[in-house]
This record gives sequence, structure tokens and C-alpha cells, in this order.
Amino acid sequence: MTETQPTLPSAGPYRTSALHPPLEDGRLIVPFEGQTAMRLSIGAGLSHAHIHVHPDAEDLICVDPGEGPSPRLRTARSELRLTWPLSLVEWLRVVVDGRRDELVIVLHPSVEWTLALGGGLSHVSADLREGRVARVDVRGGVSDVELTLPPPPETGGRVRIAGGASHLRLHRPADVSVGVAVTGGVSRLRVDERRYDAIGGGSRIESGGGPSCWEVDVSGGASEIEVDRS
Repeated sequence: MTETQPTLPSAGPYRTSALHPPLEDGRLIVPFEGQTAMRLSIGAGLSHAHIHVHPDAEDLICVDPGEGPSPRLRTARSELRLTWPLSLVEWLRVVVDGRRDELVIVLHPSVEWTLALGGGLSHVSADLREGRVARVDVRGGVSDVELTLPPPPETGGRVRIAGGASHLRLHRPADVSVGVAVTGGVSRLRVDERRYDAIGGGSRIESGGGPSCWEVDVSGGASEIEVDRS
């Protein structure tokens, strides 16, 4: 894929690669055209950001970079890819004054979303209660992250945290069960009313008696993990 590659006609929306330039106000937008399921892949290093499924959203996705440099948004088949191809000058500016912060991502509520978040996730909140989410994958570790989940699909939903996590908070609907599987060990874990100062790898904790369930897998070691009802 290259940035100059044209978008070719296809049998369905986003069957080929397409790069979406920013609007005059800096936002990145992909129109909603009846898509039913999409995967949003976000490159490593997302920080100080908010992901939100809005009930009145008209676009498939709207990205507002705030004061930071604009990311690159690309569609390929049923996947949206958000990355930050920073120049050396932009990278130095981010390191010095943090101008990459305050990013907001708004998603369409009619789509079943799979979120794939790159490593180094920090100070990020995701309010997904108004949408449909099948799976959330986080690679490379997270810090200070809060996920508010909707009811899972009928077949169950999964959150997978690989590479370690600290200060992670997961909220689910009150009538939804949860299963937490741990590999690598966790210190200071809370699942609803149960608290653990330390729990070894290979452990599994279940809570709630609802017919639907979110499965949470944490690998690579973790600390300060909270899983509760919203």
C-alpha cells in the first residue's frame, strides 16, 4: 500500500485501501455506509485520549487530534487503521511538550466493533456502552486505562491484555458475568467485591450469574487491576 494508490471500485464498502486526508479543522472522518462489522486498529503509543461510541454519530469514525499532529487514517477491507507517521521534528515536539495529547475518537453505534490497540497505551478512556463490541485486544502493555463495556454478543465477548498492565479499570453492565484469566501473576486485583493482594499465573476468577459474559485475559504480569459493574 502506498499513499498515492487510488481507491478502486469494489463490491462492498472499503474493500480496497483508502487514505483519508484531514478536514480543514484537522478532523479525520470516514462516512458511514451501512457497515455492520469493523476492526479499528490503533498504532502503538496512544495516550491522553478518549474513545467514545456516540448514539447520534453520523460518521463511521471521527478522529479529532486536538492540539497534536494529525494521525493517518486508512481503510483496508473491513479494517480502519490509525497510525502516527511523525517526522523527526514532530517526534521531538511530542517528546518535549506532549502536543500529541487530547485526541478524541467517536465511533458509529450501529457497527459491531473489534478494537486492536497498540502497546504503550496510557491515560486512555473508552466509553463503549452505546455500541456493540465483540473484542478488545491490547498489545504491549497498558497504564492508566479505563474501559466501559456494553453487553457482549450472544456468543460472548473478550478483552485480551498482553504484555503487562497497570492501573487498568474494566466496567461491565450490572447483569453481565465476567471471567478473569491470569497468566504471569497479578498484584492488587479486584473483581467486584473480591480483592486479592497477589494472585498467581494460571488462576481464573468468575463473578456474576448473568447469562452473558465478558472474558478477560491478562498475560505478562499486571498490577492494580479492577473489574466491576458499571
